[in-house]
Amino acid sequence: MFFYMKNLLWMVLLPVVLRVSGQTKKDISYLSTKDLIGVWERDSKQAGNGLEQNFRFFSDSTFEVDFTNSGEDARDISEIRGTYRVVKELLYLTIRVKVVTEGGKIAVTESSESGNIFDITGGARKEIPEHNPAELPEPILITVVNKGKIMLNNETYYKLTREDLKKEGIEGKF
Repeated sequence: MFFYMKNLLWMVLLPVVLRVSGQTKKDISYLSTKDLIGVWERDSKQAGNGLEQNFRFFSDSTFEVDFTNSGEDARDISEIRGTYRVVKELLYLTIRVKVVTEGGKIAVTESSESGNIFDITGGARKEIPEHNPAELPEPILITVVNKGKIMLNNETYYKLTREDLKKEGIEGKF
């Protein structure tokens, strides 16, 4: 009788345990590398009059971060490029190149629409390879908010649609 009850208990509990375990795994939401590929713009759901700061993740495990208009607020670094890898909710980056603006003059911005006070006029973009590039020691935490919206550490990014990319004239291996 004891043997029969023990087996009956396992027969009833095992499906319940497996079901609960399966539901727990579905609740954990990691962004796959495939889902990460594309252009992610900070704080904006769509492209409009040019992109704001954005990450571009390519299928060959390379990335670019565009810090918007290279002259905004006299910004020196306008872009970084390198390679990435994703492990669960962590994004690991290796910076290989930075793009800077050399020369030019700092001026007060003429347009009130830019939201910036200063601008660099003139100057030339220059690519500077990183010496001995290595993976950054601190990964970036990826939190999936919902489809097309993530948090990278504490910043919100939205994935641009193919239509948005087309409007902005962006092409790539997305």
